Amino acid sequence: MQMKMFLALTAVGVSDDRARQAAEAVRDDIQERIEASRKNFVTPADLEAVKASLISKLDAHLRWTVSTILSTFGLLAALMAFITFLA
Repeated sequence: MQMKMFLALTAVGVSDDRARQAAEAVRDDIQERIEASRKNFVTPADLEAVKASLISKLDAHLRWTVSTILSTFGLLAALMAFITFLA
């Protein structure tokens, strides 16, 4: 593509140096845009990693919630047994 642009510019009368500079500037701009789009591109592997992370965090939170509820019931049962023992 760079060569085609260079040839097109020289065909219309642009000097070789200026045509080369213009073609290189366009090439550099295209490469910068490609690199910028690669940085913003999300792959399926990235999505799977995020999904696995969220699942593990949800699992840990769910285990904590269930164990807290069961501990509360156990504490309540022990308290009721103690009150019954005192009565």
